[in-house]
Amino acid sequence: MSISKKSLAVVLSSGGMDSCVTAALARQTRQPALLHVDYHQRTAARERQPFEAIADFWNWASS
Repeated sequence: MSISKKSLAVVLSSGGMDSCVTAALARQTRQPALLHVDYHQRTAARERQPFEAIADFWNWASS
C-alpha cells in the first residue's frame, strides 16, 4: 500500500519514548501526522526538541 493510499493517524506526541513508539507503530499501517501541543508549561522547550527529532527521523513535517 502506498503512503498516499494510507489513512491518516494523528499521533499526539510529547516527544517521549511512548510517543516515538506510538508513531512507529502507527506508521506500519497508517500515514502518521504528529501533533505536539505547547500549553506554555515549564518543560515546553525540552519536550519540543525530541518531538522535532522524531519528525526529522521519519522525514515528517512538524509544526
